[in-house]
Amino acid sequence: YQVQTCGLCRVYTDFRGGPEQAGSPLPHSSLQVSVSHHPHDAATLADGILTHRWRSHQAQEEDMWIQLDLPGPTELARLRFYYNEYPFDHADAVHILAADRDGGWQPVAVDVPVDIKGFDVVNGHPVYGWQVQDVPLDGVTTDRLRVEIARPRAGRDWTIGELEVYER
Repeated sequence: YQVQTCGLCRVYTDFRGGPEQAGSPLPHSSLQVSVSHHPHDAATLADGILTHRWRSHQAQEEDMWIQLDLPGPTELARLRFYYNEYPFDHADAVHILAADRDGGWQPVAVDVPVDIKGFDVVNGHPVYGWQVQDVPLDGVTTDRLRVEIARPRAGRDWTIGELEVYER
């Protein structure tokens, strides 16, 4: 999109992008989710219902993690976070790691600051109220992703409404 400042107002035009522009989403049912804290609700991170949420139920700590097991080795385009209704319960920065062939973890995006969009673009139209962030994964191929807190937000739970994985 483009932004023009007109006095005190900003005008947004030429909306492009959105989920259809950067890969295809993996089916929610194909993802297995595990978490380091409060595993009881882990499945809500990939259930396709944006109003459900997962929450750590304790203050954020460095190295808290969420793991997404994919259906098999997949070339990835991006990872999308939905912080809907909980825009303050995010970490200040996260690391995104991909599993390698030996079972270890390799960083693919390090110290990613939270950058929540003011709106999303769906079918060329702005959608307000969705607090989303997309992290490019640039064609990394893996069968597992891990999101780790790099810089916790003091005194806040870690709350995420949904995670979506997009393949190339």
